[in-house]
Amino acid sequence: MIIYFDLEKETYGEMFLPQPEDANNVSNATLDVLSDCLCLCFKSEKTQLDVWFMKEYGVVKSWTIIKVFRL
Repeated sequence: MIIYFDLEKETYGEMFLPQPEDANNVSNATLDVLSDCLCLCFKSEKTQLDVWFMKEYGVVKSWTIIKVFRL
């Protein structure tokens, strides 16, 4: 879950994250901004990297997996 604070409106809220394919074996998660979209990368113990983009900020259903890499 991401907890956010809107400086302009002085409000806060929470946003749920997408579930990685192998949620029980995630060893590392990274949150960043890429191409003006919120981006989340999950690395699993099975050497897999899931890259997710939130295409519409604040809309949980807009999380889209872009690529799954086998490392």
